Amino acid sequence: MIKRNMLIWTVCLCFFSNGSTVQGASQVDFSLKEDEAAISFFPLFDGEATLLQDGTDRVILINTGSKKSRKELAYWLDFYHIKQINQVIITKQSEKYNGNVDWVTKKYQVEEVVLPKGSNDLQSQHIRMWQGRDVYQLSKHIHVSVLYHEEVNSPSMDLIIAFGEHQMLYMSNSASTIERHLLMKPLKKIDLIKLANFGEGEPLSESFLKQLNPQIGVLFSKEDRTIHPELVSRLTDGWVELYDTNKRESLSIKMSPTIYDVMKFKKTT
Repeated sequence: MIKRNMLIWTVCLCFFSNGSTVQGASQVDFSLKEDEAAISFFPLFDGEATLLQDGTDRVILINTGSKKSRKELAYWLDFYHIKQINQVIITKQSEKYNGNVDWVTKKYQVEEVVLPKGSNDLQSQHIRMWQGRDVYQLSKHIHVSVLYHEEVNSPSMDLIIAFGEHQMLYMSNSASTIERHLLMKPLKKIDLIKLANFGEGEPLSESFLKQLNPQIGVLFSKEDRTIHPELVSRLTDGWVELYDTNKRESLSIKMSPTIYDVMKFKKTT
């Protein structure tokens, strides 16, 4: 049984805006041990970006947000003391997911960019395509399986990220698609769900949420989003703590193989 520490740390950072420059007052260093990892969700104005780190100094960025959020992405990468990124994973071919991939690739000396199969090629020699039902080892302790891969319309993929006893569902496609494909697999406990489509579209069903029994739901922000009216009530009824990046806080989860701590970091004007 997984033990969980729901310890909330809120760090208020003073910063000054001078033209295009935003300076953070502090940085975060998790000082991860070899068997530890951390996943952090960035509060971008528009789009998704998630940081994965482990105790072997492996750094992975899942999505890069839209170009409108580039300054925020740069701020949070600096806040988490990121100087180099080993791998960038794009889960959906859309500007809100891959808008800064070229900039990130050059600035952070990215070794490999992963795209859903069927995506248009980027101007890079280090492209890798993922497709459905494949399993990949990102680091010594972090494994990712592609739950579902959409190639025909907008190339995208839904992931299950596993670390120790923890499992995280990283959604990109519709709830009905996710439910159908997860039910085809031996169902295991999901600790965290990154919700799809910024909360728009049909949410996961109440019965399915009860079956997965997640502790945390993460919702990214975009311009002019309209959250499905039943989303919050279904998560509340399922005792899922919803974290919305629209609150302008980053969410970090530091994990050992059996327990995790939840931390929030806030910057204020």
